Amino acid sequence: MAYDLVIKNGRVIDGTGSHSFRADVGITGDKISAVGVIDDDGSPSIDAEGRCLSPGFIDTHSHADCSMFLYPDCESYLRQGITTFIGGQCGDSNAPIFNWWMRKYWEYDMWNDIDPFVFSPKTIQPVERVLRTVYEKTGRQIEWRSFSEYAEHVAKHGLGCNMITLAGHSQIRADVMGLSQRRPPDGEEMKKIKAHIDEAFEAGVWGLSTGRDYPPSAYADFDEIVELAEYVRDLGGYYFTHWRRTGPRVGTPERPDRLAGITEPLEIALATGIKTQISHLATGFEIYPEDPRMDAYAARVTLR
Repeated sequence: MAYDLVIKNGRVIDGTGSHSFRADVGITGDKISAVGVIDDDGSPSIDAEGRCLSPGFIDTHSHADCSMFLYPDCESYLRQGITTFIGGQCGDSNAPIFNWWMRKYWEYDMWNDIDPFVFSPKTIQPVERVLRTVYEKTGRQIEWRSFSEYAEHVAKHGLGCNMITLAGHSQIRADVMGLSQRRPPDGEEMKKIKAHIDEAFEAGVWGLSTGRDYPPSAYADFDEIVELAEYVRDLGGYYFTHWRRTGPRVGTPERPDRLAGITEPLEIALATGIKTQISHLATGFEIYPEDPRMDAYAARVTLR
């Protein structure tokens, strides 16, 4: 049998937990079609003597979906052996961007040009203002607005990795509600949020993510998230959350209860039955020294 490529003499680590073993790997098209001793049949080959072969790694928490239009070859991932990533995490996603843009991660260095600020930035800005600055800084046009247009962009331009993505609650909420982020959505706004979720699932997303430390997702109440989690559950999706550790990181009115930040997604999962994943999980317990001077300081801060 002829192969498109044979990788010879490698040490295979197959991901099952079994011991590694020496073998050849035959590839036909985009699939592994043989593992074992492969006789030389004239197929193109690579000598992997002294090297290991393994299935591609999966990065289960990524924001690469937001910057993939700048780096579609995914070289930094592939050099680490990562061939699949799950993006759209922490309430961030690349769509919808019809009206308002919520600051993500890759454009931090541009934000002073988007919103010249002194103390803290306004992290929700009109889309056209952001797109203009992105083009000025990178020379790249962001052509999509909806999830389906984003998927079409990926299909058209190609991507070096396999991508799974989620619908970001913060970006959807920002696009629908704009700067009115500290209140619950009204009935019409909730309909628009759900319409964006419908469109996202039609485009192939796997679930909904929230970022409970970041506005505007940080300002959503429990009932809002439960309603959306139920909606996503009925669409066959998952709920991913960056749990509330600090609350909104600018202008936090009081120290959050970190343990409540962990129990919240558990209560959402129990209330709705949706499969839930908690990102950045750490202890919810905090211990502070008992010091009367700290009590006096806290009293002075409260009086202010």
